[in-house]
Amino acid sequence: SAKTKTGEGIAGYVAKTGKPLLITDISKDPNFSRYSKTGADYKTKSVLSVPLIIKDKVIGVINVNNKKTSDVFNDADLQLLETLATQIATAIENARLYSQKEQRLVEITMLHNLGLALNSSLDLKNIIARIIESMKGIFDADMASIMLWDERRERLRIISHIGLPEQYVNELTFAPGEGVAGTVAKKGKPRLIANTFLEPSYKKHNILHDELPKSLICSPILVKNRVEGVICCERLLEKNGPFNEDNLNLLTTISCHAAVAIENSNLYNDLLRVYLETVQSLAAALDAKDSYTHGHSRRVTGLALALAREIGMNENEINTLKHAALLHDIGKIGIAESILQKPSSLTNDEFNCIKNHPITGARILESVEFLKSVCLQIKHHHERFDGKGYPDNLKGDQIPLGSKIIALADTYDAMTSTRPYRKGLSHEVALEEIKRCAGSQFDPEIVGIFIKISDKCKKISEDIEIANDNIINISGIKSMVDGIIKPLSLF
Repeated sequence: SAKTKTGEGIAGYVAKTGKPLLITDISKDPNFSRYSKTGADYKTKSVLSVPLIIKDKVIGVINVNNKKTSDVFNDADLQLLETLATQIATAIENARLYSQKEQRLVEITMLHNLGLALNSSLDLKNIIARIIESMKGIFDADMASIMLWDERRERLRIISHIGLPEQYVNELTFAPGEGVAGTVAKKGKPRLIANTFLEPSYKKHNILHDELPKSLICSPILVKNRVEGVICCERLLEKNGPFNEDNLNLLTTISCHAAVAIENSNLYNDLLRVYLETVQSLAAALDAKDSYTHGHSRRVTGLALALAREIGMNENEINTLKHAALLHDIGKIGIAESILQKPSSLTNDEFNCIKNHPITGARILESVEFLKSVCLQIKHHHERFDGKGYPDNLKGDQIPLGSKIIALADTYDAMTSTRPYRKGLSHEVALEEIKRCAGSQFDPEIVGIFIKISDKCKKISEDIEIANDNIINISGIKSMVDGIIKPLSLF
């Protein structure tokens, strides 16, 4: 476990000078006699110490102490050890180069896999998580973090990390030029800190009282020459020593991957936002077209999301369902008001026109690649569990889960809403009707969940209705959007 500094002691002297030493009696050598008393159980007398040299660089020292025969070492012994030292140094260097090659292969493989992963996702949270996971593996990191620029606070804020206590994460932010991360963000250049204890700009935090010296690498995330954030990685010095320039270059490569992925995600989200705002305007226009169904899409969405969360759908599934529920009746935008608002029974032709709205709605949205799953749920939200629905007579598990949820929410809202031809049913009557149709019109499992949270669903529906009444004057909107609706009859 002994450690020797360069220039210190026999091995340190050999490491510093690159010259071998032969000492017949260390106790009588004026330069090294002070090292002869190393302990009662270890007495060194005769010593050979030879440097391990590769390309004129000392990479280590080999020491031999005391012959078993009690003789002292001689010049022949020194020559033999020097020959061995050459072979040993070569073997160590070959092993190092092989290990380095293996590490490079691992790094290249990880970078390749990271690139594939980032190109397969446009979800920012997923992208950041993949990057953090890769950093831990590539650098054997004790801590890794990604910080993005918070426009509101004008500071860098940690959005994902490993190895930090949550209270530390929440409190630690950086202004431009503050700490290592802030300096990297301000200058737009990566930094390598060999020892954080020796770096004045390293921002320590009083939560980490037992903080040990670490090595740190930090690189800016540059999007169109603008710093959007920084990516940092730390590990304990005692673990694998300080980071090197190769590590910093690799982190810079990862930050380039991150920048491209973040930019793609932002562009995707901007496109999605603009598109959905446009389509939601159409949904609002549809509601305005028929005052009796005003707010229907929002109420169905609220009910569907309540069911989805109770079922345990994940965030992506819930997001898809939200859009599908909000736009489930978008296909009705091309149906004449005389049919939608007809107070008497519909003719067969009129009902067939109504039955086409799921297909029409799916066609309106199908040109957008990222709404494919939304289109599917819209298309099949009038299928029945027993296979007697439309448009494709799907049954049971053939029907998408989102479509089953929307179907129940849609029916409940239709029953409890007042229409030109009838007064809305009470919550209790509608609930009994849904129970009666379990296994025929509706998936019985979803019915069971709806019954379980029926009081919550009733309140959701009532709250949305109140909000609609307070925010929007339907008659005003109707006149405003008439010019929009009529040209859309081509759908």
